[in-house]
Order: sequence, then C-alpha cells, then structure tokens
Amino acid sequence: MKSQIILITLLGLLTCNSEAKKNLPIVEAKEKTIVEPSVNVDSLTYVVFTYDSSRYSIYWSFSKNLSLVGLSKEEITLAELLLLKQIDQYNQSQIKIFNEMKVKYPKYNFQKEIFIIENPSNYARQYIPAINSDGQKLIYINAFCTLQGHDYWKDGLVEVMDGGDCYFQLIINLTTKEVVEFSVNGVA
Repeated sequence: MKSQIILITLLGLLTCNSEAKKNLPIVEAKEKTIVEPSVNVDSLTYVVFTYDSSRYSIYWSFSKNLSLVGLSKEEITLAELLLLKQIDQYNQSQIKIFNEMKVKYPKYNFQKEIFIIENPSNYARQYIPAINSDGQKLIYINAFCTLQGHDYWKDGLVEVMDGGDCYFQLIINLTTKEVVEFSVNGVA
C-alpha cells in the first residue's frame, strides 16, 4: 500500500506543470494519494462575506449567474480539506522546482521556504459562497498571511498584487467536491 502511494505521488509530481502555478492539476476529494488531513474550523482565522455581484464578480470567471447562499461549518471543513490537499500537491511540485533550481544555479542560496506554502493554518481566509446556474455550491477562498493587529480584512476583500506565497486564492465546487481554480500570487 505504502509503495503504491509513493508511486502514485511520484507520477503526480512528474505530471505537474512547473511552468505555471495556475495550471497545476486540480485535486478531487476522491483521490486517495494524500493522507486525509484534519481540520479544526474553530482554530481558523476567517470571515464569510455575502456574495455581491457588483463587488465580487471578477473573481468568478467561470460563471456569470451566481446567487446568494449561506455557508455551514461542515462546508467550511470540506473546503478546508480540499484546500489542504491542493496545497500539499502545490508544495510537492514547488519542491521539485526548488531542487531543479539548486542544481541549475548552485551559486544562489535558494531557500525552500520561498517556494512553498508553509503552515496554511496561519493564513487568514475570506470565504465567499454562491450558487451557480447549475445549482452547484461554490466557494471563493482568498487566503493570506495573518495581518496581526489589523482588522480591515474582515470588512472587505484583501487584494494584493504580487506578495508571493503569502497570498493565494482558490475556487472550490462544494457540490462536486473539487478545486476548480487555484493560484498563488507572484513575486515582484
């Protein structure tokens, strides 16, 4: 069993697109290659915004007709499980890139920490749930390094150009239990 997981993980790494972070393979809840993480929603720092098409429509690139919906604690837990699996997959592909860069440019002192998302539980989250025209429940998640001492992120969406792995976003289809979009900010 362990060798099958290692083989599947290695095959997954080989198929990852190391050129564009936005084109990473998407995680589905059905996969069994990653050990099921646990989520304690009460320990997360987050806020849930009500979907407002006049404010948030640019983030829903795949759907124009969204409607309001609430978000339960169980749905946040499911979204977080899928988020953690996606981050694990992202980090695996980034470690491969890190190792390639160390070999290709040995005179530079690359640090693995700038290639990966570390300690996702330390990131604040902004959730925006909505229902699409197919009746599927979606959630946009905007995650960023915790802004200690600042509460403005609880009142409006935090939008940052660049910032590297301190900022990432994803859209999860809660109905199909899959990540449909995932991106990490670039570094300027």
